[in-house]
Amino acid sequence: MRSNRKLEIHFPISPLSRRLADFVARDSYPWHSMVLAPIRFQKTQNTLRTMNGFRIDCDSPDFPGPIERAILPLLSKYWLICTQAGPFSVTYTPNFEDLEEETSSFIVDVPEFRGTDKHLFRPGVFPRFAKLLVMDEWTYLFALDGPEESAKQNALKIEKCSGNWLSSEFFGTVQSNTLGFFMYGGRFWEIYLRDNPLHMNPLAHGFSEVESKHWLNDGQVPG
Repeated sequence: MRSNRKLEIHFPISPLSRRLADFVARDSYPWHSMVLAPIRFQKTQNTLRTMNGFRIDCDSPDFPGPIERAILPLLSKYWLICTQAGPFSVTYTPNFEDLEEETSSFIVDVPEFRGTDKHLFRPGVFPRFAKLLVMDEWTYLFALDGPEESAKQNALKIEKCSGNWLSSEFFGTVQSNTLGFFMYGGRFWEIYLRDNPLHMNPLAHGFSEVESKHWLNDGQVPG
């Protein structure tokens, strides 16, 4: 027969434990006797996430360069562009005023992005202005699905991670809310796609496989 008696474990009482026991004795708590109770394990929301991606080294900052095949299926999508010195360089072009007005016409107004290095663009911005994109050492591009309001909300979710780029939380957001994430790091590209990139066969075009969690292990996450 199963006993209904509670299991008690008695521990030797150290001087410190005795002082603590004296402190709680006023409440008649049996400090030296602990009753074991069932423990419930809960899955936390901050469990480590990792994404499988691809990496390729490159010497030229030209866009799209070696990732052209990867972005082709996403040209009709919205694009969130995060680049410190851009997003587009039109100052030294002969018709820069016209180009500046034209590129601005593709911007989706997101009040939270005003005066920041983040810009959300409507479909069609690529490949039209691809050659004008400013590529600095850490350039992040996100392909987002429409409609426009949905793209705005997903862009804001990414913006909330901007203080913790390349963290597990960040990649969890990327995985849930984007179609693709493209990162230029000065001498390499890393790409993370929601759908399997069968159309481009990355390994046959010089890419190697990579997992996003290496940023946590390497301790090289940019600020």
